[in-house]
Amino acid sequence: MDKIFALLSTPDILKTDNGPPFNSEEFKNFSEYLGYTALATNENTCENNLHSKNWRQELYTFLRAYRSTPHSSTQQCPAEILLHRPFKTQLPEMTAVKTATDQLTSKDERDMKVKAKTKQYADTRRHANSQTLQLGDRVLVKTPKINKFSSHYDPVPYEVTNIKGSMITASRPGHTITRNIAFFKKTTA
Repeated sequence: MDKIFALLSTPDILKTDNGPPFNSEEFKNFSEYLGYTALATNENTCENNLHSKNWRQELYTFLRAYRSTPHSSTQQCPAEILLHRPFKTQLPEMTAVKTATDQLTSKDERDMKVKAKTKQYADTRRHANSQTLQLGDRVLVKTPKINKFSSHYDPVPYEVTNIKGSMITASRPGHTITRNIAFFKKTTA
């Protein structure tokens, strides 16, 4: 049952047939621990000798906590996103009623904001900047490094003839070259 509750949320009421697994002190403690009411359909009693915690129950306790903790970017717990309904926890909470469209929009907006913030941080760390090459600009092209004395750029300039996204086509008399924008450097000469 712990596995099922960890996956699908804890119910408000659990109806049982009051068989041996459901009438023990451990089951009563378990229902109090998770905060649900166990309703028995008949009054038979029996002893259950399981007194120690096992690792599976501890795993399910962890999974319940993880799946009910809101994610930092979406501000919703993974179980709510997966199941499209609130995930019941032991913590008291106050929630505002939102329509499904509002929840989807706000979740997506938050996700887009966090992704934009992450991109801005990564661009700053990598010293990324936007290139402003235009048709007709004179550019130098990177050359492969042969030795430590070789120049980084071809000293004879090219003229930009076509721009398609990040691909630049440049030409000079007798030669045309197409490369990514990172291979070009704007020159004033």
